Amino acid sequence: MRALGRFRIPAASREPPLPGIEVYFDPVCPWCYIGKSRLDRAINRMDTGSLQVTWRPFLLNPDIPAGGVDRKAYLHWKFGGEEGARRAYEPAATAAEAEELEFHPDRISRTPCTVNAHRLLIWANVEGFDVARLIDCMFRAYFCLGLDISESSVLVPIADACGMDGAVVDRLLRGEQDKDAVMTANQHARIRGIDSVPCFILGNSYAVHGAQPSEVWESILRQLVDGRGFS
Repeated sequence: MRALGRFRIPAASREPPLPGIEVYFDPVCPWCYIGKSRLDRAINRMDTGSLQVTWRPFLLNPDIPAGGVDRKAYLHWKFGGEEGARRAYEPAATAAEAEELEFHPDRISRTPCTVNAHRLLIWANVEGFDVARLIDCMFRAYFCLGLDISESSVLVPIADACGMDGAVVDRLLRGEQDKDAVMTANQHARIRGIDSVPCFILGNSYAVHGAQPSEVWESILRQLVDGRGFS
């Protein structure tokens, strides 16, 4: 897998290079779970200063209804059944074990629509809460506990545990606020040429595709922080 590729930017969006990393992800993507862990490990090993990591919405399954779908039905549709799903998830399970991440996709009973999860992250970002911590909590809820992260009963306790006002979050989740923002962000990602996640955009110019090893990230981050460009 080639880690670094030139990022296609639509003509209307061409801007000067920006510092930091934009990450397009979906909290139901196992490789996003693994990829964040590997990036975090590389950042923790290095002095990256004030490197900014910004998380952007992407919907792996934009056509899934708001209430989600039965997990077995989803696996049959996407992988041809549970055996196909087992083979598809085996590399992710192996990678998660190597990263010492808890990973129990067998506990998942519904594949959720993630619009609500992304809405919560938008609100957290606006209010200055720790978005990365919220994402970690979502990954744990879904991949470790098998919880439906579209439900207020799951998202509100996550928000509360991360310092947000659970009552306010619950009220917002019952409304329509920022649903359009999530859909627009997802469309914008696809216009930018992103069709799979995780996808990490460096300086609005280059893309790192997939859950790259921490060692690859250390090399990339060193170049990013030093301002030496990429090779």
